[in-house]
Amino acid sequence: REVFVSEWWLGPDMTESDVPRHKDLPELTEQALQLDASSPMLHYLHARALCTRLPCLDSPTAQAAEASFLRALEMAPREEKVSKSLGYFLLGGSWSQWARGVSLLRGVCVEQAAKEASELT
Repeated sequence: REVFVSEWWLGPDMTESDVPRHKDLPELTEQALQLDASSPMLHYLHARALCTRLPCLDSPTAQAAEASFLRALEMAPREEKVSKSLGYFLLGGSWSQWARGVSLLRGVCVEQAAKEASELT
């Protein structure tokens, strides 16, 4: 399968203006998910567009963000960026959410250390 990805930005050229593109909006990431719900990175981006860390604006937003993070992790369990983001997201929540976040982040650290150790041998 070959994939071609293009992003259109109608704002000023960032290399000349130092004006970054706008952040991803939840409405736009939701539209992208309607086109391709099989993409773990779209679920990850949607979660981050909704809320990067608990507490979020409201409970439904928090639940939707967590569900998107979990879906991305389910689809791409080895994707370190997803595990780390979900871990950090959960740190701001309840005690049980905090514990799950710490566990995820610990797992990422253990995997990273094992990878680095295997590269040395």
